Amino acid sequence: MEFAFSELELTGLKLHPSRQHFYPSDPKLDALYDICQKYDKPILFHSGLSWEPDAPTHFARPLVFEELAMRRPALRICLGHFGWPWVKETAMLMVKYKNVYADTALLYFDSAIEFYRHVFTQEIPLTWIDRSLRNQVMFGSNNPRFEQIRMADAITKLGFRDSTLDLIRGGNAMEFLRLNR
Repeated sequence: MEFAFSELELTGLKLHPSRQHFYPSDPKLDALYDICQKYDKPILFHSGLSWEPDAPTHFARPLVFEELAMRRPALRICLGHFGWPWVKETAMLMVKYKNVYADTALLYFDSAIEFYRHVFTQEIPLTWIDRSLRNQVMFGSNNPRFEQIRMADAITKLGFRDSTLDLIRGGNAMEFLRLNR
């Protein structure tokens, strides 16, 4: 990882606890987290449901990330897929820990707009993001599984304020990845 960050200039790390069969708070990962913090690099974790039958979800349920977020407040963490189907757990972690982000790559069914409307109006209110979590949500499409344009169009149609959309569609990612410095 040192080489990847210092020589290759990678902007972050992606880990998939369900596929890799580990809990994010496992002390065996501390050396890896130390390197990420040394280079000020964030980690995108797959969280929530995994499609693969051999990828146990218990490794990636949002609540299992709390200890890591609490122990390492300087480490930026993104819970991919908004931790679906546990989006309320993800939102709770984002409220408690400003180093926890989530992305919108949470479409697991056919219609992007229908799924987003369900998640962001029935499971959690749109206003939670628009008012309280707007600086911690980043656009994600789960490409190539789903077309980016469909996902981007669906986010736009939800009814977020323009300033929130600007953050979701790029501003928050720029901050998360430290590309604006």
